[in-house]
Amino acid sequence: MKQKANVINKEKVTPKETHYLLIVDGSTSMTHLTNSTISGVNEQIDAIKNLEKEFPEQKYNMSFIHFNSSVTIEYTNRPANSLEHINESNYKCTGMTAMLDAIGVGVRDLNEKIKDKIASGEASAVVVIITDGEENASKEFDGSKIKSMIDELQKTERWTFTFIGANIDSISTAKNYGINLNNVMQFSSDVLSNSRMYASVSKSMRSRASAISSDTYSSADFVSDDDKDVTSK
Repeated sequence: MKQKANVINKEKVTPKETHYLLIVDGSTSMTHLTNSTISGVNEQIDAIKNLEKEFPEQKYNMSFIHFNSSVTIEYTNRPANSLEHINESNYKCTGMTAMLDAIGVGVRDLNEKIKDKIASGEASAVVVIITDGEENASKEFDGSKIKSMIDELQKTERWTFTFIGANIDSISTAKNYGINLNNVMQFSSDVLSNSRMYASVSKSMRSRASAISSDTYSSADFVSDDDKDVTSK
């Protein structure tokens, strides 16, 4: 039996369904940010719920993954109306930094679920990656595999990848992974900056929703110039 051709429809179609994948560092170095990270993730959950209310023609699903020496999938592609706040039972900091495994597993699993909707133009995806240090513990994925995966998905013009880093050169790291450098943010490893960073992501999600509503959506534009650096100064 012949297989169907893999077709990507890149005509002007504004996707009304958004799949948001949040990938957060939970290594030992993030311990002092535990409470502010839990608050930040819950802020993202509230933001997603509010976007569906403010833009009822749009639908949102969210996935949440955190990583240390291992990758923990809290939930995948859950509808906004069934999202619940996390707490310290969901997010505890320990171990090393298997960031590439978290990206690879999270993006691979989400893509398997939504690739047909992406191809038709029905859906788009936003991936936000947050870390306070360098990769040092992944086993399944390396930088070249992640770059190949991201390059392929960004070509659809319906996947947006955002890299947010502290204590590292975020621009250089994002470039190594093929992430659009317009969507890179730098924060510093303290509570104030961590809180600012999550607020900026919520702001970016709302701006994106507004662009979808007005048919001016672009996968290349997520982080505003004002939010590219939210370090404490």
